[in-house]
Formats: sequence, structure tokens, C-alpha cells
Amino acid sequence: NPKLSVRVTPNPFTNEIFISNILERNNLQKIKIVNNLGQIVYQKKYFDFNSDFLKINGSMLNEGLYFLQLFYNKTEVIKLIKIK
Repeated sequence: NPKLSVRVTPNPFTNEIFISNILERNNLQKIKIVNNLGQIVYQKKYFDFNSDFLKINGSMLNEGLYFLQLFYNKTEVIKLIKIK
């Protein structure tokens, strides 16, 4: 299951979140964070991404639950994250 191989730590988090074991890292196209109203609160596109992990600064987000979406060429991984 591809979703199990992507780790998001720490979760819950306050300022920064780390994503590791990125699937098909050369095929990562975009990351979104969506709030519970379906609004995109963070989005970043990637070109030629070549790393096993990345860091997202979430200090601008309000406390609550969000969906972290990772988009690849043919796969989408969604993780529930919590900001405290």
C-alpha cells in the first residue's frame, strides 16, 4: 500500500512537519494542504524533485485538522494531519 510508505512526523505538529519515504520521488508533482472546508491553504509544485524527505512550514496555519495531499504522475496519497 503506497500510503503506508509515506511518513508524516510529528503529527500533530506546531510549526514544521516532515514528510519522509516519499514514493516515486522523481515523479512528485505537487503537494497540497486542504482544510476541513475543502479550501487549499498550502500548495507547492515540484519539478525534478530528488530527495527522500521534505519539510513544510505550517506555522501560518490555524490549529485543526487538515488533509495533506501528495500528487505523483499516477498516484495520489492523502494523509490526515493535525496542527496544535
